[in-house]
Amino acid sequence: MANWWMTLKNIIEPENFEFDGMIFSLYSTDLERSFMYWDDELGFEVHPIMPYLAVEYAYSWNSQHFPKHRSHLTPNFLDRFILLDTKMVDSLERGDLRLSTGREWQPYIWNQLSQGLWPQIKKQFWAMADDNSPDPNPLSDFHDVYKLQYIQDFKLYAKKRKIPIIVTNQTDKRWDAREFSQLVGGRLISGDRAYNDISVTHDNDLFIAYDGHFTQKGSDHWAQFMVDIIQEYLLKPQPVSAQSNQDGRD
Repeated sequence: MANWWMTLKNIIEPENFEFDGMIFSLYSTDLERSFMYWDDELGFEVHPIMPYLAVEYAYSWNSQHFPKHRSHLTPNFLDRFILLDTKMVDSLERGDLRLSTGREWQPYIWNQLSQGLWPQIKKQFWAMADDNSPDPNPLSDFHDVYKLQYIQDFKLYAKKRKIPIIVTNQTDKRWDAREFSQLVGGRLISGDRAYNDISVTHDNDLFIAYDGHFTQKGSDHWAQFMVDIIQEYLLKPQPVSAQSNQDGRD
């Protein structure tokens, strides 16, 4: 999310961009990540045979700790994030190619339980299962003062320019999407709509097996869903009551 804020402050505002609205399409850990920089080119320069992805991550939400220039970065190579071409990806999906990561098998859930986190895990499961539960998602992490300021900056930017904010989500981010939309003053449109007519068999074609990221077909499918949102909520005049809906879900 810090990357979005830096784009707003360093590019959009100074260059006085003009647009019809702001859409936040939430995926995975978007709202839990501070500033992050991914460098594909460096991976090929340092590891040309088996290039690893290089990443710089700021664990603080204080923008004073963010790198100001690429020369200030000290990226780390992720030896389990290997940069592949299209043919290699297709081979992996068919099972013709296997890459050794050196990763040891670990019972993740058992490790969490052994650390005494069962009450928190149980509460999260129940909260995620009930969209109407008053209990906040314990992993939403909307308490950092800098993070909250970034959200308010998004809200203020849209308010000054009288443009709508729309928030949508992948199906596993219902709680984060609801809380974020309330804080940013946006209209929440459930990403579940994108998959209402998708069978389980077809759904498997939209995501990379054992990974969770989109296949090209899945990416195209989500892009069409976003196009429909833009046409319905940004290009068509909306009633005042609909524009001011801070907590409603469509």
